[in-house]
Order: sequence, then structure tokens, then C-alpha cells
Amino acid sequence: MRFFLTHILLIFFTALGIAQEPVILQIVPIDKEASFIKKKIEFLPYQQDSTTARRQLETILMELRNSAYLAASIDSIAYKDSLQTAYLYVGEPYEWGHIENGNIDNAFISNAGFKEKFYTEKPLYYKEILSIQNRMLSYAENNGYPFANVRLDSVRVYNNKVYAKLYLDKNALIVLDELNIEGNAKISKKYLASYLNLNKGEIYNESKIKKVSSRIRETGYLTEKQAPFITFADNKATINLFLENKKSSQFDLLLGFLPKNNETGKLILTGNAKIDLQNPFGTGKEILLSWEQLRPLTQRLDVHFLYPYFLKLPFGFDINFDLYKRDTAYLDIIYDLGIQYHFEGRNYIEAFWNNSQTNILFVNTEQVKTTRTLPRNLDIRNSSFGLEYRFEQLDYRFNPTKGFDVKLRGAAGIKRISKNSDIVNIVDPDEPGFSYESLYDSLSLRSYQFKINADLAYYLPLAKRMTLKTGLKSGILIAERELYQNELYRLGGINLLRGFDDESVFASLYSILTTEVRFLIGQNSYLYGFGDFAYLQNKSNIADLTDWPLGFGVGMTFETKAGIFGISYALGRQQANPIDFGSGKIHFGYINRF
Repeated sequence: MRFFLTHILLIFFTALGIAQEPVILQIVPIDKEASFIKKKIEFLPYQQDSTTARRQLETILMELRNSAYLAASIDSIAYKDSLQTAYLYVGEPYEWGHIENGNIDNAFISNAGFKEKFYTEKPLYYKEILSIQNRMLSYAENNGYPFANVRLDSVRVYNNKVYAKLYLDKNALIVLDELNIEGNAKISKKYLASYLNLNKGEIYNESKIKKVSSRIRETGYLTEKQAPFITFADNKATINLFLENKKSSQFDLLLGFLPKNNETGKLILTGNAKIDLQNPFGTGKEILLSWEQLRPLTQRLDVHFLYPYFLKLPFGFDINFDLYKRDTAYLDIIYDLGIQYHFEGRNYIEAFWNNSQTNILFVNTEQVKTTRTLPRNLDIRNSSFGLEYRFEQLDYRFNPTKGFDVKLRGAAGIKRISKNSDIVNIVDPDEPGFSYESLYDSLSLRSYQFKINADLAYYLPLAKRMTLKTGLKSGILIAERELYQNELYRLGGINLLRGFDDESVFASLYSILTTEVRFLIGQNSYLYGFGDFAYLQNKSNIADLTDWPLGFGVGMTFETKAGIFGISYALGRQQANPIDFGSGKIHFGYINRF
């Protein structure tokens, strides 16, 4: 009754319109000492008007009831000029006499953290019971019972102690039906159900439903017209999705000019063309074809195929083929087969087998005869097994302003050196008895080798239109025997260490810290300034050096109806040499999404 009268008084005085002038709120307990207010209640005596004073009183009552004073109420309110005096009845704190488990399964009890001993002869904090009820309801919603109800029953009060039983009504067990897709999205229902982990016949899980919108955004090739909703019929749940296609496949073209090339001394035009097909045939697959000419007479062909959720399972196949020709020196053939386990979005862990083979295209046999030493590049084959982990959480995949992207890869394998027939068959007329095959005797033709790579990026919004990107790219080769030049990392260029000729820097270990400030002028348009700060080692058969290269520059990316264009200018400094402003690198780029 006190609780009811309190709210009637508060509503009545609000309706009189007294809440228009500043007031001083005073609280007088009628059954406690004045010190009780100071110990138990924190409030501001100066209120903007009577309305805020009323809300302050409601907050005070809620705090008292949450502290076991269930009978707390406002007896009356007196007004004198700007002074508002509320007479507070506190009452005695209630305790749990005992709360018993009425009919709830152990799984629900354990998940909610409910133990009867915690509610026997203990202070009554009702918010704790609310928390337990909410945890039980959440567990029920995620395990097939979205219409479950948790209640206290058989409630009785004796000497300010509350006795009750806790019951759970599960109601109907709900299972998933097929997805219902409306809109022009070209997507397989089976693939989408596997991707969202909402397969037909599985029990209803509310936590998966809540993630649908974010997971749709993470695809990059689907967009929602409106939020999904659920219809229930015959103990089945149908998830209704309203999806449209989004341009995500892309054609990239990158052109670069390299003034004063170290090899030719002339202006060199480099290029990169890539076609990346996202979700062809509506099954979530990815097909990538890429061609590069980064240096004179140097070309690369890269083919990538991803088949996710094979047979509706969270597993997929990742296949890569890489063909790299280094001028007239050697040809690399690399193929990589991986099996991915998919997490949410684009995140995965992958086990892979990699095979790389280097074939020497030209051997200077005259130099070998003269020096009786092997060339710096050898025919090598490396077979390795490894793991790759990817975790991405970005607000917008194509031009993020906040979030992070982590990619880690490690492999262990066996390196085999093959004897080159052009070297083995050399005959020196001046000493025909010498076997050039013996030059390989000092080598270990079979040895162990390890490779570790990390690619980290973090985006931090600085202002409404400004974002800071920081990144770290690292790689290390650990070999049982010495490394050869054709095994080393090749750095330099727009993708790795800007301001240097493409793939002009060799390293057995590198770490590149990138700092990039972007000023956004559109969703896919921005101005930026960058710095690439690197540490590298080259410990191989021809070098043993350490260096701290530096690259920096500015650029602009802007979106038009024809596509996204980019231009950048970069300078680099290596081995403590002064910066040569006449050897800056200019790169043009073009991306067309379809």
C-alpha cells in the first residue's frame, strides 16, 4: 500500500505543474536516524525543477529496495517556497529465508550460477535474483527455448524473511527452418545458412540471430535493406532476410614510374593487374587472378581459389599457385594447399602444405670454371607444413576507420638442393679430370628450414574525418644451413616498403612499422601521409648486413563513377645514405568494383 501511495503522490504533484522552478530537495526519514540518509543514500539537494526532484526520489527508492529495504516508500511531500521536503519511510531490511529449486535442470542452474546456500538467511537483494533469472532466460533462448519463463512461486513472508521456490517453464522447443531471402541478392541458401551457422533442423539460438546483421556486413558482397525478423510456426523458426547484392568483386590496375632505375638508369614503367571475384555463382567462393611486372624482365602470375563451407561444414579449401620469373636468373613455382576452419566473418585458422621450387634459368658457366665456386642462386625445393591464423574486426572492410586486422603464419619444412645439370656437365679443357659436381660436396643437400610471418594493422579514429593507421609487417627465415639469394624476402614497392624500387631489397629478417594518417573526404576517398620504418637483416651466402631503411611520402585515393583512383609519391633512404629527391617513386592505381 505504501508503494502504491508513493507513486500516486509523485504523479499528482507532477500533474500540478510544480516542476517548473528550481527546488531544494530535503529527505527526512520518519523511522530512522538522520545519519541513515548520509550512510545509505547519495543525492543532490539542488534540483532543476520538481520533475527532476521526483525522478531523484524514484532513484532513491529503487536503490533502497535493491539494498533489501523492500518496504521503502515516500509518506508525504511538503512544499514551502523552493524547499521540497520528502518524508521517507525506510522499514526493516528483508532477508531470504530460503529459495529452493522448484523444477530447474542442472544445466540451467549451473549456467546461471544459482546455489541455494547463497539465498538462505542472507540479505535480500532482488537484483541478484533478476540477474539469475536473466541468465537462465538467456541460456534457454540459446538452447531452443525462446519462450521460456522464469518465476518465483510459493512466496511467503515471515518476520521480514522471504521464502520461495524458483521455477522454469521452458515451453515449446523451437528448431530452425529454412532461411527466407527477399531481395535481389544472388546467394545460395545452403551456403548462407552455413556461413551464418543457422542450418535447418538445428535448435534455436538467439545469440546467433543477434549476430546476423554484423555477419552480413562482413561478407562485403551483401547488404541489408532492413533488419531481419523471425516468424514462428509449428515449433519452427524462419529467419527472414532482406538482402541485396553489393559491388565487391574488383579489377585493379596499378602503374608505377621508377626514375633512375639502378639497373638501366632510365625511367621504368611497372604494372600490376588483378581481378578478384567475390561470391561468383552465389556460393561465397573467391577467385583471384593477378599479374605483375615490377622490374625489367621480371613478372609474376598469382592464382588463388577459396572454397568455403564445403558440404555445409565450417571447413573450406584454400588453393594458391604462384609463378615468379626473376629477369633471366631463375623461375619460382609455388603452390599451396590449405584447409581452413572458419570462425565468424572472414576469420579462420588454416593448416597448409606448401611446395616451392626454384629453377635456375641461366648459369654463367665461364664464371664457374674460372672461380670453381657455385653461383649465388641454386636450384632449391622446399616442402613445408604450417598454420595460418586470421582475425579481422573492422568497421568497413575496404576503407576502415577503426578496428584491427591480424594475420599470422608459420611453417616448418625441408629444403633440398638439386644439382644443376649445366654445372655438373661443365668440362674444363685445361683440366678435364676435374668434376664440377664436386662443388656440391661441401653443401648439405637436405636441411631444415622455418618461416614465420606476421601482418598486423590497427585503425584509430582521431577526429570525425581523420584516422590513424599503424601496422607491423614482419618475416624471418631460420635455416639449418646458409640461405641463398633466391630464398630471401624481396622488399620494396607499393605493397612492402614504399619509396624503393620494387623487390630491390633482400632480407632474411625484416620488420616494417607503418604509420599512416588519413583525412577522409568520402567513404572510399582520402588524403594520406605515411612513413615506413624498417629493420632488416640479410644473412645469406653473399651478404651479412643489417640496415634501417626509411620510406615516406604522401598520396590520395578518390572515388568516381568509373572506379577508385589512387596516386602516391614516395621517397626512401637506405644504408644511412642521404635522401635522393630525384629518385622518388610515383604510383598510379585504379580499382573498379562490380
